Amino acid sequence: MEKSAYAICVERFDFSHDRARPKIQYATGAARFIMPAINFTYRRRVVRLLCRCCVPVVGLLFAATALHACNCVRLSTGCDRGWTEGGTIFLGKVLSIDGRFVSFEVMESFRGAPKPGEHTTITTATDEAVCGYPFATGGKYLVYAVSSGANLETGTCSETAPAVMSSSVLEELRNFSAHRPVSEIFGTVGTGPRGNGWKDLVEITPLAHVPIYAVASKGTRYRTETDDGGAYSFARLPAGIYHVEKKLPAGLSDRPADLTAAAAVSVSRNNSEGAGCRVDDFPRPDGLISGEVVDRATGRGQPDL
Repeated sequence: MEKSAYAICVERFDFSHDRARPKIQYATGAARFIMPAINFTYRRRVVRLLCRCCVPVVGLLFAATALHACNCVRLSTGCDRGWTEGGTIFLGKVLSIDGRFVSFEVMESFRGAPKPGEHTTITTATDEAVCGYPFATGGKYLVYAVSSGANLETGTCSETAPAVMSSSVLEELRNFSAHRPVSEIFGTVGTGPRGNGWKDLVEITPLAHVPIYAVASKGTRYRTETDDGGAYSFARLPAGIYHVEKKLPAGLSDRPADLTAAAAVSVSRNNSEGAGCRVDDFPRPDGLISGEVVDRATGRGQPDL
């Protein structure tokens, strides 16, 4: 399958992956400026939006290159309930990996999967460059799969993710499966991984007791905090536009700290089932250090320079 202009654009501008680096100077100036300022959880969304806008202009230049590569065309907005999509959704533990076949023990089934304790096999490409998901044996994942012939298939273009970054989604899936209203706004907060690849996401560490605020357009603030799994939720909110803010522990930063524009969500009272807007955040160490300079000879602190 030939790679589309849109796919090439995404691959070359997507700073969420170490392998994806821009190669065309005139087109990457803006990308280099914008991407480092955006938390990696939002970069894919921004990249795909930019590519949708730019491809009509530079598409002919990109389309001249025919390559085999991952082509994710879905653009999630956070409030589109993408976390409910998929013919098969389950929480499972990887038992073994044999090429593109991944064997799971089902821990919790939400749609189309065997009962907990039973086994199922999912297929995925063996290379991330063609959308293969880098599962690890023994790892726990929330899996979204679709039928592909006689097999169930998943990949990096789906909502599949390590369980460690899915605690809030799991709770909402339980509500959704039981036909209970879902939260208006929910998400998971945790320390981001050191790397930028899909395989690095298993390093995310949930952050407990982080204050989270849903701030209405008129300034009204609603407060909650994350649980032990890093999950938070606002079950019922008045209709309106909200920005999600949080008070991160010292030493962590969203780079930049204010990501409220990216986390704007709309809550409507027309939806009795809950808006189901997902706003995750996985900040990283800010790289700053603090302390006192000590003279080894005297053991005394030195005055500020």
